[in-house]
Amino acid sequence: MPMAAFHPKLPLAQWQFSTRCGHSASLADKRGIGSNGRGRNLMVLATLAATLLQVAAPDSAPLSSEVNAANIKWVDATRRQDFAMLTQIMAPDYVVTYHDGKVADLPTWLGRFHKIRMLDCGATIINLRVTGPDAAEATVSAYWDAILASGKPFRETYTARDTWNRRGGRWVVVRRDVVDMRVLN
Repeated sequence: MPMAAFHPKLPLAQWQFSTRCGHSASLADKRGIGSNGRGRNLMVLATLAATLLQVAAPDSAPLSSEVNAANIKWVDATRRQDFAMLTQIMAPDYVVTYHDGKVADLPTWLGRFHKIRMLDCGATIINLRVTGPDAAEATVSAYWDAILASGKPFRETYTARDTWNRRGGRWVVVRRDVVDMRVLN
């Protein structure tokens, strides 16, 4: 596994890199391997890329578990129409973009949600990508079964991409992009 020994105040060219097999180089080392010097420079660039990826990639298993738990709370709060819990799980700057391009912010979404009676709903994360220690993107397969204010039953299934951020020590959903929706009745 590549290791890097660098100091943030040193210029990038002075950072030292080494590999498990004991090779080391700095970005300032121009001697290289062979007559053209490209071999060592390629090793340095490959090691730098691997090191930066290793430093940037958080351990995703615990974060994935946390985001899954937050998603379950969101679905439960939606099913029970628990507005206090919804405003804790949905960020104040939450925005949803529907498959037809229409957009709603949190107050608009909550206002519409107040007018329906939820019968059932569910959302299963089918793909989760941790993008940083405080950020994740989830693709969900979901459904709603509700009664509209007019008394008309409303059922739909949809696929959406949710953006989650950890803020103040808890996960909140900041964005939903509905990519596909089917109304069932």
